[in-house]
Amino acid sequence: DYPVNSWPIKLPAPAGTPIWSWLVPWGGTTEDRHLPIEEPAMYGNILSQITQFLTPDVIAKLAQGAGISDRAAAQKAVGAAVPTILSGLAGLAAKPDGARQLADAVARQPADMLDKLASMTGGTAQIADTGKSMLSSLFGSSMLASLAGGIARFVGIDETAMRSLLGMLTPALLGMLGREAGSEPGALTQLLSSQKDAFAAAMP
Repeated sequence: DYPVNSWPIKLPAPAGTPIWSWLVPWGGTTEDRHLPIEEPAMYGNILSQITQFLTPDVIAKLAQGAGISDRAAAQKAVGAAVPTILSGLAGLAAKPDGARQLADAVARQPADMLDKLASMTGGTAQIADTGKSMLSSLFGSSMLASLAGGIARFVGIDETAMRSLLGMLTPALLGMLGREAGSEPGALTQLLSSQKDAFAAAMP
């Protein structure tokens, strides 16, 4: 059992509850009104960029590494996981400590991580384990379990396989964020905040 209303997911979720309804929106604080107003930077659409990166061939490699034999199920799982993770990261980045934590995780990504993922022919277990560790450090182990279990039930696949898939997707998402905004906490917060509505709309 997991705590109810723990960020970023409300648990337990009744059967049939949309995944998007689990995320607890960050409402900010009264201190926000005193923050300086900065001209927003123009960022590319992260969902569009990650979708272009996650070609059927790349998804097939990720699915094989995660032990998912059904390509349609893998595609559906990726489609649910990407905006859900990004929405969670947007909530995390909205908090000062969370923004620094996310920036550190982005900074630790190798510069060629996206190229490695696109061309990988092996070593998926290590990538998955590293990604799961990163996601657990960002969201908490109980939230990772909830996320994997929720999407696994939504798609109809094994939860262990879903955890592995999440682990392999995480470096791709962090690498894409780093490519677009770098590893500065403020820039990452601005990017994710500006696109959080798109993330929520894309979630199942």
